[in-house]
Amino acid sequence: MRLASCLVALSLVATIAAAQPQNRDGGRGLQPQTHDGGRGLQDDPHAACTAPAGWVPREILTRPLPLRPGTGNAREEVTSASAPARAFYVQGLSYLHGYVWIEAARSFHQALRLDPGLAMAYVGLSRVYSGLEAPADAERALAEAQARAAKASPWERRRIAVRAAQLDAMADLGDPARHLAYKKAIDDALEVDGGDVELWLIRGNAEEPTAAGRGQRGGEGSVVFYERALQLHADNGAAHHYLTHTYETIGKIPEALAHGEAYAALAPAIPHSHHMWGHDLRRVGRIDDAIAAFLRTDALEKAYYAAEGISPEMDWHHVHNLDLLATAYQYKGQMRLAEERLREMAALPPVTDYLEFNQKTLASFLLDRGRAAEALAAAHTLAAGRSAAARAAGRALEGHALLALGRGRPSGGPWIRGSTRCAGSSCCARARPRKAASSCRTSRSGCAPFPVPTPGSRPCSGWRGSPAWPGKRAPGTSPNTPRSR
Repeated sequence: MRLASCLVALSLVATIAAAQPQNRDGGRGLQPQTHDGGRGLQDDPHAACTAPAGWVPREILTRPLPLRPGTGNAREEVTSASAPARAFYVQGLSYLHGYVWIEAARSFHQALRLDPGLAMAYVGLSRVYSGLEAPADAERALAEAQARAAKASPWERRRIAVRAAQLDAMADLGDPARHLAYKKAIDDALEVDGGDVELWLIRGNAEEPTAAGRGQRGGEGSVVFYERALQLHADNGAAHHYLTHTYETIGKIPEALAHGEAYAALAPAIPHSHHMWGHDLRRVGRIDDAIAAFLRTDALEKAYYAAEGISPEMDWHHVHNLDLLATAYQYKGQMRLAEERLREMAALPPVTDYLEFNQKTLASFLLDRGRAAEALAAAHTLAAGRSAAARAAGRALEGHALLALGRGRPSGGPWIRGSTRCAGSSCCARARPRKAASSCRTSRSGCAPFPVPTPGSRPCSGWRGSPAWPGKRAPGTSPNTPRSR
């Protein structure tokens, strides 16, 4: 069955969530849990040394690692007498541009083992911690960079200042003046360092709606900055990556597809490079190719987890890829494969509120397949989630599953039994003689958000219209009369 009303309800949940006060996670309201019983870390001056950074245990983020091929082609000459330290810094930069937060952190930490005075490695770590939704760690890393600024080069000091301006703006994402100050800090640095490719990439990120932008939500204004980066460094993988996101956002899918293919070729070891190409292969109808790209992503991720002893739940990207792979299978009518991926996704504890909200997909899929009892079980799990958006989505899906099972329940007020389901919705009557509701065929005790009357029945009191009877309403009501509840 088609769950049009359910999808509308879920879109309302997303709208409400988007309207919440913005913070340092890109405006999504996804601050990490404190993992300390709500006390905060100030009670223990050494707690920050062992507490997770965002959702990842610090031990994982500081593990040594080797230099690896295929991560991208970032380049930047930082101030360090250690060539290996510089190499690990550049590897960290490539991972950072690919949103591989764990490996970026490990690379920057490895650079610091080799050269503890490498200020730019701390700037890189600060950016990683923002990706991990760990604002306090981002501030501490910036402070470490600032403490080493005296021995850094002038351009590095300007980059440290740019990062400071960004964190200041991220402290209040609703303040446009701070966002403008951040962009001005970048522009001032570019006046001096016009050949700094990374600075042009950062400037493109800054054109996003908030100062937390990191390449995923660019608009027309971002394009010129990424194109400039490509002029300075032909085939710069990060520029191709960000242009893929940007052109997708503004609806220029052929351009997004071309840049996505280029990024996948330049960074074959980065799972997200294949995933992003898959994004736009779907958009042009190449579903089989999109599935292949998502499967390549999945294979790279699972090989990495096995080799490094890292749980898949630590990787925010994994469940997102599973989600798109499942929907691609669903589009092809391969429902068994779609369900397998959705259940795999649902089995992983969500590390952010956003990922938890997206676990609604399994319950929606099961409802669409007419498997209401299983959908109800999946919705129960979501309704017990930690985030308000997930709980609201879970309750909405529970309601639809209960209606499908004939188990509607009043939530209070003078509802009477005697409603009917029609196309997944119901016709309800307010307290009045039971006989008045006799036109409803099946006894129900709840009411769906968008009533669709049974053929031949009368609309309910206060009802203003439905897809079945467009524009009609109950006698004595006006177009602005609220629907009876």
